[in-house]
Amino acid sequence: MVRSPRSRGKGNRRFPGRPGGARKLKQVGNWEHRAQHRVADPARLAQPVVSLWYNGEWGRELEHRAYVFDQEMANLGVPYFAEVGIQYRRRVLRVTVPESQAAQVAEVIARLERR
Repeated sequence: MVRSPRSRGKGNRRFPGRPGGARKLKQVGNWEHRAQHRVADPARLAQPVVSLWYNGEWGRELEHRAYVFDQEMANLGVPYFAEVGIQYRRRVLRVTVPESQAAQVAEVIARLERR
Protein backbone atom coordinates (compact mmCIF):
# COMPACT_ATOMS: atom_id res chain seq x y z
CA MET A 1 0.00 0.00 0.00
CA VAL A 2 1.44 3.37 -1.04
CA ARG A 3 0.67 6.43 1.08
CA SER A 4 -0.05 9.73 -0.53
CA PRO A 5 2.72 12.35 -0.19
CA ARG A 6 0.00 14.78 0.93
CA SER A 7 -1.02 12.64 3.90
CA ARG A 8 0.93 14.28 6.70
CA GLY A 9 -1.46 14.12 9.65
CA LYS A 10 -4.52 15.89 10.95
CA GLY A 11 -3.48 19.30 9.64
CA ASN A 12 -4.14 18.36 6.03
CA ARG A 13 -7.50 16.77 6.85
CA ARG A 14 -8.80 19.98 8.36
CA PHE A 15 -11.30 21.92 6.28
CA PRO A 16 -10.64 25.64 5.75
CA GLY A 17 -12.16 27.78 8.46
CA ARG A 18 -12.08 25.06 11.10
CA PRO A 19 -10.15 25.44 14.37
CA GLY A 20 -6.65 24.17 14.78
CA GLY A 21 -3.23 24.83 13.34
CA ALA A 22 -2.50 27.75 15.68
CA ARG A 23 1.01 26.47 16.45
CA LYS A 24 1.98 27.20 12.85
CA LEU A 25 1.36 30.93 13.20
CA LYS A 26 4.27 33.24 13.92
CA GLN A 27 3.79 35.26 17.09
CA VAL A 28 4.64 38.90 16.46
CA GLY A 29 4.24 40.41 19.93
CA ASN A 30 2.46 43.34 21.42
CA TRP A 31 2.32 46.55 19.38
CA GLU A 32 3.86 48.52 22.26
CA HIS A 33 7.00 46.40 22.11
CA ARG A 34 7.23 47.03 18.38
CA ALA A 35 7.16 50.83 18.85
CA GLN A 36 10.41 51.22 20.76
CA HIS A 37 11.06 54.88 20.01
CA ARG A 38 7.81 56.30 21.36
CA VAL A 39 7.81 58.29 24.59
CA ALA A 40 6.10 56.74 27.61
CA ASP A 41 4.10 59.83 28.55
CA PRO A 42 2.64 62.58 26.32
CA ALA A 43 3.66 65.17 28.95
CA ARG A 44 7.29 64.66 27.84
CA LEU A 45 6.52 66.17 24.43
CA ALA A 46 7.11 69.83 23.70
CA GLN A 47 3.84 71.72 24.12
CA PRO A 48 1.53 72.44 22.28
CA VAL A 49 0.79 69.02 20.78
CA VAL A 50 -1.35 67.74 17.90
CA SER A 51 -3.04 64.35 17.56
CA LEU A 52 -3.08 62.57 14.19
CA TRP A 53 -4.61 59.24 13.13
CA TYR A 54 -2.40 56.64 11.48
CA ASN A 55 -4.30 53.87 9.68
CA GLY A 56 -1.37 52.28 7.92
CA GLU A 57 -1.40 49.75 5.15
CA TRP A 58 -4.73 47.98 4.68
CA GLY A 59 -4.66 44.30 5.55
CA ARG A 60 -1.64 44.53 7.87
CA GLU A 61 -1.70 43.79 11.59
CA LEU A 62 -1.46 46.64 14.06
CA GLU A 63 1.91 45.36 15.27
CA HIS A 64 3.40 45.64 11.79
CA ARG A 65 1.90 49.07 11.16
CA ALA A 66 3.23 50.34 14.51
CA TYR A 67 6.71 49.03 13.71
CA VAL A 68 6.83 50.69 10.29
CA PHE A 69 5.64 54.00 11.71
CA ASP A 70 8.11 53.77 14.60
CA GLN A 71 11.04 53.27 12.23
CA GLU A 72 10.03 56.31 10.17
CA MET A 73 9.77 58.49 13.29
CA ALA A 74 13.18 57.26 14.48
CA ASN A 75 14.70 58.23 11.12
CA LEU A 76 13.14 61.70 11.39
CA GLY A 77 14.12 62.09 15.03
CA VAL A 78 10.61 63.18 16.02
CA PRO A 79 9.43 62.24 19.52
CA TYR A 80 5.87 60.92 19.56
CA PHE A 81 3.32 59.24 21.77
CA ALA A 82 0.99 56.58 20.37
CA GLU A 83 -2.11 54.86 21.66
CA VAL A 84 -4.64 52.51 20.09
CA GLY A 85 -7.99 53.86 18.96
CA ILE A 86 -10.90 52.51 16.95
CA GLN A 87 -11.84 54.13 13.68
CA TYR A 88 -14.42 52.58 11.37
CA ARG A 89 -14.27 49.24 13.25
CA ARG A 90 -10.51 49.03 12.77
CA ARG A 91 -7.71 49.37 15.29
CA VAL A 92 -5.57 52.39 14.39
CA LEU A 93 -2.89 54.44 16.11
CA ARG A 94 -3.62 57.88 17.50
CA VAL A 95 -0.28 59.64 17.32
CA THR A 96 0.50 62.73 19.41
CA VAL A 97 3.39 64.90 18.21
CA PRO A 98 4.65 68.44 18.90
CA GLU A 99 2.76 71.00 16.82
CA SER A 100 5.99 72.32 15.29
CA GLN A 101 6.66 68.92 13.66
CA ALA A 102 3.08 67.98 12.78
CA ALA A 103 3.52 68.82 9.08
CA GLN A 104 6.48 66.43 8.73
CA VAL A 105 4.59 63.64 10.49
CA ALA A 106 1.49 64.23 8.35
CA GLU A 107 3.64 63.81 5.21
CA VAL A 108 5.08 60.53 6.54
CA ILE A 109 1.59 59.25 7.39
CA ALA A 110 0.32 60.13 3.93
CA ARG A 111 3.26 58.37 2.31
CA LEU A 112 2.88 55.23 4.42
CA GLU A 113 -0.87 55.02 3.81
CA ARG A 114 -0.38 55.23 0.01
CA ARG A 115 1.60 51.99 -0.05
